[in-house]
Amino acid sequence: MKATDVFGYFLTKVRVDNDITKTVPDDLQEKIDFKTLREHFTSPRTVVLLAHFLEPMSLGQKIEAMSGWAQELSVPGVSGAPIHLGSVQVPVRGGFLGLTSRYISQPGTAQTDEELRSVLSQNRQFVGALISADEKVMCMVIQVDPSADQNAVLLEIIRLSRRIGHEGKADIHITGSPVHMYFIDQAMRKDFGILLPLCFVVIFGMLYLLFRKLLYVISCLGIILVALIWTFGIMGMTGMPFSVVSSVVPVILFPIGVAYSLHVITTFVRLRTRQGMQVEESLGVAYSQLMDALLLSSITTFVGFGSFALSRIMWTRVFGIYTGIGVLAELLLTLVLLPILLSFE
Repeated sequence: MKATDVFGYFLTKVRVDNDITKTVPDDLQEKIDFKTLREHFTSPRTVVLLAHFLEPMSLGQKIEAMSGWAQELSVPGVSGAPIHLGSVQVPVRGGFLGLTSRYISQPGTAQTDEELRSVLSQNRQFVGALISADEKVMCMVIQVDPSADQNAVLLEIIRLSRRIGHEGKADIHITGSPVHMYFIDQAMRKDFGILLPLCFVVIFGMLYLLFRKLLYVISCLGIILVALIWTFGIMGMTGMPFSVVSSVVPVILFPIGVAYSLHVITTFVRLRTRQGMQVEESLGVAYSQLMDALLLSSITTFVGFGSFALSRIMWTRVFGIYTGIGVLAELLLTLVLLPILLSFE
């Protein structure tokens, strides 16, 4: 139980990371080319925010609203100031060399919509990129720091989007690679929170219908739950990230652990009921009959999943390693913990 407490502690240290760019090896030629491309086009960490204004507002008011939202998004994890129509400077005549720059919307000055449209007409590259032709939609480009927790940054953007939506000023739509990874992460958490308890309930019901005895059901499921704590405790201990692929590990370990316990319990029950053996004798005979089968099935299962450790993709490699660890944990607990639980018969 002390070992389970230790692994349970490190279970709380497991970190979730669904960043696809971290899953492939650095020496893969495609990743090298991708890094070279990023030196010239730094877009993989870009979030694009589109504001579809619903209220009748002037062009100046819309630009001012975008500027206010951009200030709220100047949070840790955002690289520089977000780019939008109110932050863009355009070249104009003047200055020491005859050419200077000015903001499209001059801060602190009252500009009419006609004046703003005149500036935009002279800089058509921004129309269609930062503002739609009908002036109903404006765009904001947000750069996420590669070293930051992009999920935390996305959470701030989503909170702002929801607040703006509640105020009724505009509908906010966001897209970009960090956004996709954030929603993959959220979907994984939701599935993990639903599928694992569902798997537990279904197996609990089937085992109870099979054995009609709560002790056998608890013994079988207890082996699996402790094995899961050990497996993910080791994951937290080693600092390996938990990803959308790793979320499948518990669902795989459930039927494997059930199979191990099922063989032992059914043999134990048969010896007790049909041959009238005592508990200790039944356990001894059951394990002597099943030991070779348990060991061989565990070894072949471990080797099968362990072969994924040779993959160059980190998600696949972590999945194979920790599924194999879970299989060995279930075998060990079937040999050590299960007979202790069954001895309460």
